[in-house]
Amino acid sequence: MADRLYTGPIIEMHIHAHTRTTDDLRALKKAGVVAVVEPAFWSGVDKRFPESFFDYFTEILDFEHGDMPYGSRRAHKFGIEHFCFLGVNAKEADNIDMVNAVLEMSDDNGNLYRQYLDHPRSLGVGEIGLNKNGPNEIEALSRQLVIAGDRNDPVIVHTPHDYSERPEDRYKLAGTRIIVDVIREVYGELDSYPFIDLDHTTEETIEMAMGLPGCLVGFTLYPTKMSIERVIPLLREYADQFDRFMINSSADWDDSDPLAVPKAAEVMMREGFSREQVRQLVYETPRRFLSQSAKFVKIMGRG
Repeated sequence: MADRLYTGPIIEMHIHAHTRTTDDLRALKKAGVVAVVEPAFWSGVDKRFPESFFDYFTEILDFEHGDMPYGSRRAHKFGIEHFCFLGVNAKEADNIDMVNAVLEMSDDNGNLYRQYLDHPRSLGVGEIGLNKNGPNEIEALSRQLVIAGDRNDPVIVHTPHDYSERPEDRYKLAGTRIIVDVIREVYGELDSYPFIDLDHTTEETIEMAMGLPGCLVGFTLYPTKMSIERVIPLLREYADQFDRFMINSSADWDDSDPLAVPKAAEVMMREGFSREQVRQLVYETPRRFLSQSAKFVKIMGRG
């Protein structure tokens, strides 16, 4: 990426940074990434105890930056601001007893989950959502949306993946429909839901996502989710609502590319999108969404 066409700033809206190497962070900085968002996710095995969630939250909150009393300060060292969203991810939400324990556990200072949400690097609730659309997952989603609403926190919502071509394993369309219904049930019929990022949107679900007024729509550039070549026709089709879109890599320990977003910016420039449009997608819209958190504004400023 030595001769970049797009040289503006980038905010990576969804990356599991603690699974990536220092070489990845160095490359992200070189590619123009100024900030990354790390939503809580399934770490490869189900957690056995509620306390394990809080150990995990501590790890992703305190590992990457220099304003904490301990940690490796990796992202900070490379000049990248690192933020988190916290929640019980959809893949572990079917264990509703575990979900309830995490959301209700307290110590002498009060509710533990809310204390972690108060952390200076925690910007909101996420990634929460659905995996296989079961009733426990729906209850967990609803409970966490209520908490976010009580706090006026933005939310990153995970829409389910389709695991195979078998109809019984195709969850995305039905799950997105359920998520939209739950959002409306929890928050009411609003004129705008700018505090919601409906992530992992595809051709199959974009009309439904765009039908939730003001909701931000995330496209995930990941081998088993979407490619930039698939996203470009959607950006052209919805060009009049371009400021509602964001792209991310969701890069983790599986086959994924932490540079998916800067690479997509280059493809878009070659495909004839303007520099202003690319900047809107990779920086301005993410910044507007995250600026709903005063903690983000305090660290990044409003400029």
